[in-house]
Amino acid sequence: MKKPMNNPQTGGGEELPQTMNLLEFSRVVMASENITEQEYIDLMRRVLPLHELPKLNREEVANFAGAACWLYDLSILLSERIEREEHGLANSHLGSPCVPGGHFFVDNILTRAGDEPDFSLLDRLSRGTIQ
Repeated sequence: MKKPMNNPQTGGGEELPQTMNLLEFSRVVMASENITEQEYIDLMRRVLPLHELPKLNREEVANFAGAACWLYDLSILLSERIEREEHGLANSHLGSPCVPGGHFFVDNILTRAGDEPDFSLLDRLSRGTIQ
């Protein structure tokens, strides 16, 4: 990484722990300026063995997706509560609710406009790089 990222536990540029939970990950990302996609993925590897994801079977993918969706739904609810407490209503744009997030984009069946899928990200993750 370009410079030592701030350890949110201490506020300094000390070495980050080799493993971290998702809350620690989010705090490190929040404290990092101009984080690259590779740095983001390298940090996420401390939370989750990304290289194992391409090897999951159908049932494991369904359970992984369920857990990820549950966490995302929870983050939407948390965001809504914060917006309502701070502004009296949920965050919206032109009448549509805004959802939290917005880091690096992963193209998938919901975002692809009929194009052929590009599974190369999964191959790169299994090799340990996004390059």
